[in-house]
Amino acid sequence: MVGLAYSIYAAAIWGSIPYVVLPHTVGTAFGMAMAVQNIGLSFAPSIVAYIKDNTTRMYGYYYVEAFFILVNIVGLSCNIALYYVDIKYNNGILDKVDKGDGL
Repeated sequence: MVGLAYSIYAAAIWGSIPYVVLPHTVGTAFGMAMAVQNIGLSFAPSIVAYIKDNTTRMYGYYYVEAFFILVNIVGLSCNIALYYVDIKYNNGILDKVDKGDGL
């Protein structure tokens, strides 16, 4: 389920980058997005291992799952904030459909 959710999220986030940055900064925006993603992918396993190693065995993966839920809540909050900023300052460009007429 996590893989399926990530594939949908990745398809949405990578496709939206050219819509929200200036045309001459698209490459930098993709690079920064990849850098942030790689930072998360490098630190998250260490954090999960630390949580798992420092909790008692009777709880199993309870605190690891709590960590993942917390990360999802933070991500959802960021997405809601991005949606608000897009509507307020970018005229809702992420919700618009390109009709192919160049407008």
